[in-house]
Amino acid sequence: MGKRRPRRLRVGRMAAVVILLLDVIGTIVAWNFTQEQELQLARDRFDAHVERTNLAIRKRLLDHELVLRGGVGHFRGSHTVDRDEWRDYVTTLKLEENFPGIQGVGYAKWIRPEEKDSFVAKIRAEGYPNFHIWPAGERSVYTSIIYLEPFVQRNLRAFGYDMLSETVRRRAMSMAVDSGAPTISGKVRLVQETETDIQHGILMYVPFYRRNAPAETTEERWAALEGFVYSPYRMNDLMRGILGDSIRDIDLEIFDGREMNGTTLLYDADHCFGRQDTGRPPLFVSTVHINAYGREWSVHYASLPAFDATLDRTQSLMVLFVGLAITLILGAHLVHEGRQAARFERLTAILESTPDIVAIADPKGNALYMNAAGRELLGVGWDENVRKYHMRQFHPPELDAQFVGEILPAVSRRGFWRGEIEFRSLGGRSIPTLMVLVAHRNGTGDIEYYSTISRDMTEGRAAADREQRLQQRLRQADKMAAVGQFVAGIAHEINNPLTGILGYAELIRHSRSMSGVRSDIDMIEKEAARCARVVQNLLTFARKWEPARLNCDLNGVMNDTLELMKHQFKIENVSIETGLDPGLPPAMADPNQIQQVFFNILNNALDAVKPVSGTRRVAVRSRHTGSHIWMIIEDSGSGIPAEQLSRIFDPFYTTKDVGRGTGLGLSISHGIVAEHGGVLSVDSEAGRGTRFIVELPVAPAGLVPPPERVDAQGGTPAGRGHARILVVDDEESIRNVLKRHLTGQGYGVTAASSVDEAVERLRERRYDLLIVDLKMPEKDGKALYEYVENHRPELLPAFILSTGDVMSPEPRKFVESNNIPTLEKPYNLARLNALVRETLYKISRVKNDGV
Repeated sequence: MGKRRPRRLRVGRMAAVVILLLDVIGTIVAWNFTQEQELQLARDRFDAHVERTNLAIRKRLLDHELVLRGGVGHFRGSHTVDRDEWRDYVTTLKLEENFPGIQGVGYAKWIRPEEKDSFVAKIRAEGYPNFHIWPAGERSVYTSIIYLEPFVQRNLRAFGYDMLSETVRRRAMSMAVDSGAPTISGKVRLVQETETDIQHGILMYVPFYRRNAPAETTEERWAALEGFVYSPYRMNDLMRGILGDSIRDIDLEIFDGREMNGTTLLYDADHCFGRQDTGRPPLFVSTVHINAYGREWSVHYASLPAFDATLDRTQSLMVLFVGLAITLILGAHLVHEGRQAARFERLTAILESTPDIVAIADPKGNALYMNAAGRELLGVGWDENVRKYHMRQFHPPELDAQFVGEILPAVSRRGFWRGEIEFRSLGGRSIPTLMVLVAHRNGTGDIEYYSTISRDMTEGRAAADREQRLQQRLRQADKMAAVGQFVAGIAHEINNPLTGILGYAELIRHSRSMSGVRSDIDMIEKEAARCARVVQNLLTFARKWEPARLNCDLNGVMNDTLELMKHQFKIENVSIETGLDPGLPPAMADPNQIQQVFFNILNNALDAVKPVSGTRRVAVRSRHTGSHIWMIIEDSGSGIPAEQLSRIFDPFYTTKDVGRGTGLGLSISHGIVAEHGGVLSVDSEAGRGTRFIVELPVAPAGLVPPPERVDAQGGTPAGRGHARILVVDDEESIRNVLKRHLTGQGYGVTAASSVDEAVERLRERRYDLLIVDLKMPEKDGKALYEYVENHRPELLPAFILSTGDVMSPEPRKFVESNNIPTLEKPYNLARLNALVRETLYKISRVKNDGV
């Protein structure tokens, strides 16, 4: 007994050391995790502040646009607007109360050289004998500020100023006329400035055109130009009016353009609030680019020490101190031999019960310890000695380079490494994990052993995959619900041309002469093509597509959506106004998901205007500014009450009657746009209609273009052939048409009405090509394909499928997995000729190459 006690003490001491180290690891991991959580909470608060500020800036700019458009409307509503009327209009706006930060609302007259003298005389006659257009000089055209309310103090200095005489202002005014949209100028010094409290300035312009004059094109707008309604802004005053004191603990800088330097600086909150730079780096920074009516503003945010000080480290420090205290207490208790084993057993029980992989290895990577979860996941037996394994055996060989080049050097430098790593069980199962690897050093600084805690991420990834599949099913369900809403309209769109087809067929049957038959046949072909387009549009919309980011023509997607819904708008007496920018660049988007967004918004707009007794109108506009594209959809409905507006993007929230909406359309649309890096926003007021804005990023250069949709009427002119073709279709009319046409092209054609009959024909003779209907009673085209695959595999390249069901998942999967050429019904004979010639040519190439 006396000889065994020292060995038990040594074992006890080793166990104590292992337990202490595991306790320290747990403390460090818990402390690190808690710190990350605290930092993330602070980051979330910072990001929320940034988002609120961005929204406040965007909203205020939009408010100012509406103020200026109201001024233009004031001019359009009167033959003349004198100075008193303009003052009354601006006074009713209550600028200081409703729009703090705006310098004023003014009007600058557009003056041609021959009008200058009479114009100056007219203003002087109004009681301003010293009035003149300044700066002096001869120019090809002039402007003159004649109204600027409130017409006091600083604004008096701008009276008569020709804004066209200055480059930055002239560029913004020209852009407003060229684009037909409001614009904001670059950085200027306002003429209102004095020698004290000088601030950077900008101006917003909205052109006013001569009443009843056309203004659709650039040339027409310049010809009809009467002047500009505008507002000057001193940036410090403007931002103070927008944000007030809400950014005292966050630094905000606004730059004109993407370059952020002193030259482009528009606004600096530090200067505005008189703050001094402490030299301490901020914990959080963020830069957001805002499209500001023709200008791109870079808005830079940085947390200040006051904000950083709100980061609550109490919890992480408590975890650290409690963990260290536990470690010290544990060490004190473990010095007693009688309690070492018990403590070791308890801590080992904790490690053995954790679902994470916990392992210890020596500096060479030989395993020293592995808990129960690690043994189970990695395939190590319960009673197996783990020391016979090297840790490299539990990772795929291709990770050796990462361990040598990245992980072990990082552990050596910093003492730990944290990241995602793949384990591989002894049975070959791949296990994705989140691993923390820690190096433990002895008194001389050498690494004594490594420890790791690794969490199995298999279930987490599976849950993420399930969530993604659920989202896709919800989107498809929303799409199919939408199809159900307008299926009656689609039936009407098909029944109309079908009625014409039947009528012309009757006329041909009873015609006693051939003189008018050709034109009747032309009409039958035209109406059949119309049916094909309706069906093709419906199938394209309803089909389940794989998500993809492509060069997307938003105007084209919108036109396709309007074409799909045009009958619904027509029967509800709703007019569609489109103003799509022909120069719109492509967006980086999934065309099919974006079409679902457009459809949901247009469908809501249609529901919104149905109760309207007067004019029912839906307007669609597109435009782009810098790196983003805007698609704007407005309706003349009754609007959305303020108490409902904040909830319209919530899942399952709907304001429609029971049975008329799922409450998912706008929620799904909001999610789709967000996934594209865009913003779906809404602006509405009860009694004044609703406007939805879809903002998406412009596609970068080199992005993959979208696949062209196959036109059912496409194809190439007919060609002659000499091959033998077997046609298999249960529809007698289709069999007869194909046999007559292909025989006329010089082919030898045999027709079969079923799969069993086709098998008999294949046993009787050789064929060069098979054209097979996919959907047939009893046995379908898939069954015939399997027969050919098993008994006549040399005919597989000669197999062409004909089908009208390309939307269902099973037929589509069968066609795509076997790469079978397909004729999508309805098709014309030119498309048939092209595919027959293309398939026969490929077969001949294979034979000639000896494959």
